[in-house]
Amino acid sequence: MYLVKYTSSGVVSWNKTWGGNGYDIGYSIVQANDGGFAVTGMTDSYGAGNTDVFLAKYTSNGTLSWSKTWGGSNAEQSRSITQTVDSGYIVSGSTSSYRVGLNDIILVKFTSNGTIKNCSSPMCQSPSATVTSPSATVTTPSATVTSPSPMSTIIVAP
Repeated sequence: MYLVKYTSSGVVSWNKTWGGNGYDIGYSIVQANDGGFAVTGMTDSYGAGNTDVFLAKYTSNGTLSWSKTWGGSNAEQSRSITQTVDSGYIVSGSTSSYRVGLNDIILVKFTSNGTIKNCSSPMCQSPSATVTSPSATVTTPSATVTSPSPMSTIIVAP
């Protein structure tokens, strides 16, 4: 997953990657009320199997505070994140580990430190529901930033 923060004038303030040897994709980001950022998506590198939800929290200067994965033996992914009034996070996505059909919707509430508490659902209590704190490879890549000039073409019909 690649995360980059720009200044208001378009200059790169910082950039980070998070992940391992598999596919790790960030689908949604929210600025936290502490000025940091929380990112969610799917990871193929960490977790219980196949793909799992990941949630990573960064400080305002781009330092990784913590990261968590959640999922079962089949595929899970998160596509959206919102910070809640108690400073936690709620993510939505899909699961094929805990389902009635092929894929079902998930809505997972995490605390401000990335844990799930007060969940009586089998998917939170089941031994196959794995929550991990991966030691993801975090780098600060040297990105090339350009300011392209947009080109427009006008086609006149005969």
